[in-house]
Amino acid sequence: SFSDCFAPTASFLSALILLCFAAMFGWFIGSIDYSQAYLNADLDEICYMRAPEYLREYDPIDGVEFIWELHKAIYGHPRSGRLWARCLQDKLESLGFTQFQTDQCVYSKWENDPGAIVPRFCFLCIHADDVIILSNDQKHMEFIKKLLLEAFEGSDQGVLTSFCGVKIDVKDSGVSLSMSYYWDKVLKKFGIKP
Repeated sequence: SFSDCFAPTASFLSALILLCFAAMFGWFIGSIDYSQAYLNADLDEICYMRAPEYLREYDPIDGVEFIWELHKAIYGHPRSGRLWARCLQDKLESLGFTQFQTDQCVYSKWENDPGAIVPRFCFLCIHADDVIILSNDQKHMEFIKKLLLEAFEGSDQGVLTSFCGVKIDVKDSGVSLSMSYYWDKVLKKFGIKP
């Protein structure tokens, strides 16, 4: 039995509020996707697993099957999501980000430049292995992306186009959100729409 069997993700409301602010104030919106994110986290307990059938090996003397000892949080382990979230939190805090008290998957970083009227800032909204990045400065956002991709392997997804079934269209005139794709899927699932 495990007590922390969950993968922390930013609440939908937090993401919508940040996207609304971005639309209102003309912030830049980007995203990155971490590949094989859970494998970055170390297990905090002794854990063994049986190898997949095609990789099983046996002792040549007595024929006993070898069992693997895990050192990393693999996909499918009950606590992998939580361990990855803790690993990411430690890295973000070491890079100077501050975790929100109201949402454990939203972080901010503020930097004051001498002579600047408005400080540069960056918000991160974490959804498992995806990160939404919002900033008031394009160069600062690109620098933050570079830092985040040096920390863990991943890819720059450019401008954010969707989040949790919501289509996001970023233009010079603002940001529009559409849930038509999500609702079409739900209506089709329940036979309401062909």
